[in-house]
Amino acid sequence: IPLLVRWPQTIAPGRTCDETVCLVDLLATCADLVGAALPDNAGEDSVSNLPLWRGDALTRPLREATVHSSMDGSLSIRRGHWKLEMCAGSGGWSYPAPGPDYAGLPPLQLYDLDADIGERQ
Repeated sequence: IPLLVRWPQTIAPGRTCDETVCLVDLLATCADLVGAALPDNAGEDSVSNLPLWRGDALTRPLREATVHSSMDGSLSIRRGHWKLEMCAGSGGWSYPAPGPDYAGLPPLQLYDLDADIGERQ
């Protein structure tokens, strides 16, 4: 899901960023904005997006990898332009569980997000 942020005093209109972020990052980002420290047992997977919003030069990706989980327990790991799906299919929406069209597909799939035309949408 794209993340849209508007902060006229800090973010130039039309600026884009290719860094992978996650909704759980909003906790650490909001804490960073107000100068609050999170307790050790809160937001362990949350990373502040404030450096991205300010346009700071990063020497490495904001997070090493992003782990996604689904309602049915399937997991996905994104790192750079790679996505590992630990389920049949590409990891898209399949409520309440993958249908019969996923039968027989490999349980693990690795996608190159830059090269796979089906993953660039």
